[in-house]
Amino acid sequence: MRQLTQFDRIWSFLAKGSRPIPAIVLVAVATTLWFFAEREGDKVMTGDAQAGVAELWPDARYNRDAEMISSKFALGVDILNVIAEAGPSACTTSYPAMELIDRFAWHMRNVEGVEQVMTLPIAAKLVYAGYNEGNARWRTLPRDGDSLRLATQSFETDSGLLNSDCSAMSIMMFLSDHKATTIDRIVAAVKQFREANSAYDVNFQWSVTRRSQPLPQKRAKSGIPMPSICALLLATSV
Repeated sequence: MRQLTQFDRIWSFLAKGSRPIPAIVLVAVATTLWFFAEREGDKVMTGDAQAGVAELWPDARYNRDAEMISSKFALGVDILNVIAEAGPSACTTSYPAMELIDRFAWHMRNVEGVEQVMTLPIAAKLVYAGYNEGNARWRTLPRDGDSLRLATQSFETDSGLLNSDCSAMSIMMFLSDHKATTIDRIVAAVKQFREANSAYDVNFQWSVTRRSQPLPQKRAKSGIPMPSICALLLATSV
């Protein structure tokens, strides 16, 4: 009985919301909040407002080490992955697909905020040059299928660069930070390249990682029609 008595005032206050005038005020406030949320919802950032891991203090050892690595080396601790989907055995039989992925890597390497890019074509060019006395003039993708197979045969799936049948290849982008502005800039660059090269049989899709996971979710949420959202909220309230 003592517990019930302590909550009597709370329940009495909440019960006032069922009266006509307080109910009208509550509905008006809720409608106003919904209006501003609807107008500003698409402006929510994907990423963080500042450099470093948001879960840690700015002067934490990890954040300081990450800043030092990004400032001293052409590398970063934040990674965004894009998956290039092509046909089976594309890395050994399709020079056009490999060349397109290589051009995509060059395109992304010139985006502000991207420190380094690693792909299977980049690694294959280094291997192919190694088979030719390390001559820099051979650091290119061979057009011949046998030579292309020779340059890529040593890479296993645990490298993270390809899957078992080489129908999907990963493009790993090392970022200087994971600020919202940096991520938005990279997303726009990926979209621009994908639209400009839509005629090729290579599909660039975001991989699910810690940084890239919110990107498809944000696109999916932005595409949900408003009647569906209202129906969901109505069903939840009932």
